[in-house]
Amino acid sequence: MDSREFRGYYCSRCHTYTRLYLDSKHGGFGGKCPKCGVELFLDEASADEQLFFTGGEKYKPLNLWDSYYKSKIVGTVEAGTPAKVLGTAVYNGVTWYRVKAGGVEGWISGSFIRHLR
Repeated sequence: MDSREFRGYYCSRCHTYTRLYLDSKHGGFGGKCPKCGVELFLDEASADEQLFFTGGEKYKPLNLWDSYYKSKIVGTVEAGTPAKVLGTAVYNGVTWYRVKAGGVEGWISGSFIRHLR
């Protein structure tokens, strides 16, 4: 079993999740996508973000909402966009996450995200 420190990562080229391992020499996490072979790197600042958006149907952008109920759209994010969790709520049996992604804060259903760790 590999005990090295890692972070999850989303390859936007082929829509595959993989692990990037700590590369202290370069100050971040690096590796190669197992599906398409592209070299991937996640800097230390981004490594603390906690989740990635998996994308909607056929990798369409996902909506961020101003609330987890009776809400309006405040922005959109593409699949693979990293985000920081600011809070959570459960509404009608669904876990919702308040996130900050790409300079926008909003709520998104837990069914559209994947945790890094």
